[in-house]
Order: sequence, then C-alpha cells, then structure tokens
Amino acid sequence: MPGYLSVTLDWENKAPVWWESARENLATCPLWLRPVADGRTTSAMSPSLREGEEGRTWASSLPGYEGGPPHAPTALVWCELVPLGLFRSLDFRDSQSLLEEVNVV
Repeated sequence: MPGYLSVTLDWENKAPVWWESARENLATCPLWLRPVADGRTTSAMSPSLREGEEGRTWASSLPGYEGGPPHAPTALVWCELVPLGLFRSLDFRDSQSLLEEVNVV
C-alpha cells in the first residue's frame, strides 16, 4: 500500500548520545531526514514509505536511539500516513475491513 512516514523528535526523550551521533553521521542520513537529524526542524515526512523505512533504519542504528523513559522510549516518534485518495477509494461501511486495509489490526 502506498504511504509515507512522518517523524518528529520526542520532546520527552532528550537522547543526547543519539543527537551527537546523528550529527556526526549526517553524510549517511537520508536527505529527507537531514533537517531533523541536524536540528534545523523538529519534524519531517518521507517521500515514500520505502524511504521512510530507510530513514527509520538509519536513525535506529545509531547509538542512544533507544533507552528513554517508558513513555518516550526512542529519540524520534514515527507515524505511518496513508494518502487521502486511498481513504476516498475505500468502503467505510465496515470499519473492521478499513482497519485491516491500513494494517492497524
């Protein structure tokens, strides 16, 4: 299914080791994620789901990514987004099938 990943920094997980590592490894960071990794912005959206997963893989491979408090375990928060046009093409009469279609269940 087509989609995107949005990412935002987790304000409740300071992750200083991750941020230092992210800045040191910007050359290998996916281009769409660089403004977040270098601190120029607090959120971004991937151009595609595949590129979003590459960004998540890059981010999670760096030291300090995990290990935050229970309510904010990672340095970044990821959310899968589905294009609006896809929702318009779905039959909303059965909410269970909708949830299955967008991989929620």
